Amino acid sequence: MALKIVCIILKIIEIVVLVAGTGLVGYFMKEFYDGRKPENDDRVNSYDLGHFGRFEFFLYTTCLGVIMVVLSLVALITGLLEKKGGTSAMVIVHALWTLQLLVSTALLAKVLATYEKEQDLLPIYVISEKKQSFCDNFDEANTNYQCSQFIGGVACGFIGTILFLVDTIVHAISWKRSPVW
Repeated sequence: MALKIVCIILKIIEIVVLVAGTGLVGYFMKEFYDGRKPENDDRVNSYDLGHFGRFEFFLYTTCLGVIMVVLSLVALITGLLEKKGGTSAMVIVHALWTLQLLVSTALLAKVLATYEKEQDLLPIYVISEKKQSFCDNFDEANTNYQCSQFIGGVACGFIGTILFLVDTIVHAISWKRSPVW
């Protein structure tokens, strides 16, 4: 019973963290796109070129992760995870999703590291003559998208990965204790 309560609490925290990460990265991506979209339809759109692929992969992973956690929470509450079959399936699914979330967050963290690296910015982004990062540029330009939103989303992704790993371990312990099929 104590293991079941731990699982329920873990799943609620997972939902909160994943939704927060999705919201932060989604808002950053939307505002970044809106601030950079071409004035006319003749110019090529950066979204259509796939420049937001890592953002979309992260958003896909976190959104599907929330759905998966809600379904596993329902299965846990209704008792579907009390036998080895259900529990072993949950261990496998959570282990795979831990890896998926780690990969998508690491890819997004690479984008963040690039944004934070000081460099000579392209002429269209230059506000001053000194070397600066894109994040500093966003701050100086007073845009609706800030790297703090992006940092928060990446942090939520890594925290969510740790929570999924812990949830996988708790399900594995539960699997060892559950009755045969």
